[in-house]
Amino acid sequence: MRPLLSQEIAYGPNQIGVTHDGDHLIYVPAREKTVLLDFDTGEVVDDDARIKEVMSYVPETQRVGSAVELDEETMDQLSDLGYA
Repeated sequence: MRPLLSQEIAYGPNQIGVTHDGDHLIYVPAREKTVLLDFDTGEVVDDDARIKEVMSYVPETQRVGSAVELDEETMDQLSDLGYA
């Protein structure tokens, strides 16, 4: 099955997610942070070989969209959800 790629988060640091063969990888390029989760259990997987394999599906370049202006009410709602 082809890996599922999601990226271009509209708010906060860009995060790239790849779901493949029961693994879900979250990669935050700005923070050089990578977390691999078991898709079914949500538990963190500490397996460098699997991380490397799933990271191979992350594109080398990312598209960057235009900035989004948010009103104060929306900013408050995002803050309530844990976004800084």
